[in-house]
Amino acid sequence: MHAPTLGKRTSEAKGIEETEQASKRVQTSDGFHYSLAETAVQSWDRDIVAGLFAPLEADLILKIPLSPTNVEEKLIWPYVPNGVYSVKSGYRFLVQETADPRPSHQAQGDSTSVWRRIWGLSVPNKVKNFLWRACKEVLPVKANLVRRKVLAEDICCHCHLKAEDGLHALWDCAELSTIWEADTLWLFCRSKKFTNFYELACYILENGRNPELFAALAWTIWSRRNQLRISNKPYPLTQVIPSAKQMLQDFTQAQPPVSTLLPRPQRETPKWEPPPSPSLKINFDGAFFRDKDEAGLGVVVRDSHGKVIASLVEKIQLPSSSDEVEALAAVRAITLAMDLNLPSFIVKGDSEVVISALRKEEESFSSFGHLILSAKHYLLFCNCISFSHIRRSGHSPESGLSGSPEMDRLLSPPPDHTLLTSDPWPTFACIGWTIDSLSVVWARPGYGPSVCFLLY
Repeated sequence: MHAPTLGKRTSEAKGIEETEQASKRVQTSDGFHYSLAETAVQSWDRDIVAGLFAPLEADLILKIPLSPTNVEEKLIWPYVPNGVYSVKSGYRFLVQETADPRPSHQAQGDSTSVWRRIWGLSVPNKVKNFLWRACKEVLPVKANLVRRKVLAEDICCHCHLKAEDGLHALWDCAELSTIWEADTLWLFCRSKKFTNFYELACYILENGRNPELFAALAWTIWSRRNQLRISNKPYPLTQVIPSAKQMLQDFTQAQPPVSTLLPRPQRETPKWEPPPSPSLKINFDGAFFRDKDEAGLGVVVRDSHGKVIASLVEKIQLPSSSDEVEALAAVRAITLAMDLNLPSFIVKGDSEVVISALRKEEESFSSFGHLILSAKHYLLFCNCISFSHIRRSGHSPESGLSGSPEMDRLLSPPPDHTLLTSDPWPTFACIGWTIDSLSVVWARPGYGPSVCFLLY
């Protein structure tokens, strides 16, 4: 159901009837065209999308927020926040794509977390760097040197049995059994097999098998191999474990004692400032509920005395990024002002990226650029004085509404049993979350209907 007044000006601003809304269409192999979006409500038709695409593809499509107005489709470069291609971003993309194209490496999970764990080890930096190079398979082992046409053969010169790659030189070589079998910590080397050193390092890091000692042993083994290659001095294998442990001990003792950290001076919380009379101030915000795959939009309108004039809460499908949620909240803030025929107003939000895009005259090529374009289109039909960015802590007046526990309650799913009170904030917030896909608006008399439900 639609309130008779709310939404009327928004429809007029679009300049077209709802039935004439452009829809996303696709032609299948059978020659039929399917509309992927419900034209009157600017939402994806879940049944059609799920029927035409694989589950992962359908999930990605459904996370794309649709523009409430007709905007021209355009190509964007999705690997940078601003969506604009540059040679630098293209180079970085190609480097990441070609860093290690082997399927075994690509299937090893999130490598970023592995690098972070390596850099977080309590070992000398030279050991961290070595471990990183070993995981990247860039050590000058014989297999790599043969690949680069430096050597003719890649057989290990210590065991004379297998090709010398990173895993063999540091783990699999037969002569290293006296090292890795000396401690029960490494006895899994007899039963568990790895295809490369990266897999081994991941296993050590994920299972907490003393990764510092493992890194020190691997570095010492590599140092021994180099010394035997360039000098005639003997380096018994029995010296590897004591040398590695001594290196860790020396490193630990050399670290400065942990001093008592002085408390950081707290930044002064910015206070909410009222807009100049007779203007109004509109604050918008977004909330994320990843466990439910949902997001919430909240809008608050106040006058020069800090009095709440209107509010809105809406539940939506969780988009792909937080910026898209904030952009949707900004659009809803502007459309709310239009629908309630508000006079001049100021818009504030805690997303610096979205506020900056709204301020700029040039077109945005970010993932939420189409939403910014719709917002700018709506601005032609209302009197928005300015856009301002403010930290989340400065969202609310001293009494506390937006950006405070009250606003968190407004944007949070309610419990199963809700107590309705005379306070319109928790009441309408709960109603908005109890009824699926419902946007709830509350406004004081004189600024539109007292209660309006917008079905989406």
